Amino acid sequence: MRKLLTHYFYYTRRERTGILTFLVLIAIMNLISVFIPMIKTNTPDIDFSKTASEVRNIESAISNADESEPINKEFTLFPFDPNSATINDLLRLGLPQRVCTTLIHYREKGGRFYKSDDLKKIYGLSIDDYTRLESYINVTDRGHLNNKFTTFYDDKIPDTQIEKKVVLQNFDPNTASESTLSNLGLEKNTVKIMLKYREKGGVFINKEDIKKVYSFTDLDFLRLEPYIQITDNQTALKNSGTNTPQSEKYSNKKTDKQLFDLNTAPEDDLLRINGIGRTFASRITEYRTRLGGFSAISQLKEVYGLTDSVIHLATSNLILSPIFRKIHINKAGVEELKHPYLTYKQVDVLVRYRINHGSFRNTDDLKKTGVFVDAQLEKLMPYIAFND
Repeated sequence: MRKLLTHYFYYTRRERTGILTFLVLIAIMNLISVFIPMIKTNTPDIDFSKTASEVRNIESAISNADESEPINKEFTLFPFDPNSATINDLLRLGLPQRVCTTLIHYREKGGRFYKSDDLKKIYGLSIDDYTRLESYINVTDRGHLNNKFTTFYDDKIPDTQIEKKVVLQNFDPNTASESTLSNLGLEKNTVKIMLKYREKGGVFINKEDIKKVYSFTDLDFLRLEPYIQITDNQTALKNSGTNTPQSEKYSNKKTDKQLFDLNTAPEDDLLRINGIGRTFASRITEYRTRLGGFSAISQLKEVYGLTDSVIHLATSNLILSPIFRKIHINKAGVEELKHPYLTYKQVDVLVRYRINHGSFRNTDDLKKTGVFVDAQLEKLMPYIAFND
């Protein structure tokens, strides 16, 4: 019975201190709530009648005053281009003077309107005015405005504001050229990331793999899925334009079944595995050191950036030797207990529990600390040694 109570009511020193502090604060707040009503203050009576009268006078003045900048009561609606309309045109449309001035200044600074909605960005333009004019907005000149800022500003036009000619056609993401991907309506940044991924040796095994490309949206996938045609990756990449650096890099990879030990292979050996570039090789060896060795090839999923398709491609070239470093749970200090599978709090509890209750003998003893769930222990156990 004592062990059962200890299991459920065991607290570290830090937790006990926190609970005690919390109780003291509650007691102080209760005392304050009791004594505050006893404190009497002599608050002088304040006559607000004069202030109320002044407020009423101000409200009356505002309601009777004309607006400082009246909106034109008489206006004419006609098609107009906000990129070229003169200030007189804008006034005729019934826009306030300050809105017309703001719009002209925006254009003088190099600003442009690429679609009707862009007019909403003009400060001071009311929703009512936009709704009234929306059907008359006719943005015709998007690319060649006659002002000195045109060349400078063209470089800064977001892709989403430029009309694109989209050509939907069948394509293989492993071999498609930059121009083909751009013509499919993909953003420039997305195309660059796809090409960079291929340069590093990455391969798209199935259609869903393309969704793992950063900035490739679900909407893009739904739009392009019927056109994605992935051929045999090895053959396709070897035959897809020998002048492209992607094909050359990939064709230099080892394509035979040469095996490498995931726990001992240096970076240079990992580079010979299909799908593994310099960055991934460095991350794998770094994470391997922190772990003390991989206990399963599936742990490669925990390496930042490695996708399932790359891991699937690399698995056929990998073997696994035993873990090269374990944690001696009954001897290790705080520094030795630092591990990707242990949090700071778990390390603290392990050390304190060991001091209070003695050595850990098995997994059940670790469960008694109350800071592990079964899934965590399952991952951690290959790295734990109980014998002293």
